[in-house]
Amino acid sequence: MSRSTDVNNKQPPIWGKALLVWAALALVSIALVWTATHLKREADLHQAQAEGARRVIELTYSYTKQLEEAIEKIDQLSLFIARVASTGKKSDMPKIFRNLPSYDWFNPLLIDEQGIVLSALTSDALGKSVTNSRFFEYHRNTASTKLKINAHEKGVGRLAGKQVIRFSRRINNAQGQFAGVISISMQSEQLTNLGGVVALESGDVISLKYSSGETLIQRVIGNDFLREEIRLMDTVHTDQFFSKIRVPNDLMYAGQVPLKNYPLQTIIAISERNILKS
Repeated sequence: MSRSTDVNNKQPPIWGKALLVWAALALVSIALVWTATHLKREADLHQAQAEGARRVIELTYSYTKQLEEAIEKIDQLSLFIARVASTGKKSDMPKIFRNLPSYDWFNPLLIDEQGIVLSALTSDALGKSVTNSRFFEYHRNTASTKLKINAHEKGVGRLAGKQVIRFSRRINNAQGQFAGVISISMQSEQLTNLGGVVALESGDVISLKYSSGETLIQRVIGNDFLREEIRLMDTVHTDQFFSKIRVPNDLMYAGQVPLKNYPLQTIIAISERNILKS
């Protein structure tokens, strides 16, 4: 009798079996909840990353369109002035320049074949010589009359002492000979403060490059303008107009779109930290 009782005492009690089953089910439930939470977190992260990529591409396309429209207006204005100047009717120039916008950052100059400024919005530029400037030497020695987008160079007149981006065009006389240059210059920020670009946050980058790859403008939001190119390292993903680029301590989502009619391409790069917090 006692032997049978000893055997029965070795079997787990009914409530003990129930507790073991409950514990096993609880562990399975916890694992399922953790897995579901983890999968949802991963799905939310992927959705945020995809939305970030879409946002970068849309922003880059929007900026590119606005920039191209702005350059087209400069192109048309410089062509009009060049055509009037090519006729030799210098008396028309004062009236034309009086009717131009008088923004502080806007600095059009009419320059003769000797490199002397003939017309400007302000008198401080008149009579100044730009003979040794790179843009003037280029037009004097190059037959093309197309608009040229020049790299940074010192300004003249109201922008003296400042680094400017200059749009310039060669002027020929009626005989096809060099007769001067029309120059329209402005500071860099005027080309990076277009429309939706204000949506960028600290640490994001906006850049303009020539089609050859050389940097024209590079601005890091929250910092001063940087002319030198940031070394973007370790491209981890690339599509036609989008890249993910590994940089120290972060990942950048970069859109890159060429202009249709000018030898430039725009780049907008947004920090993944800014992507995920927005």
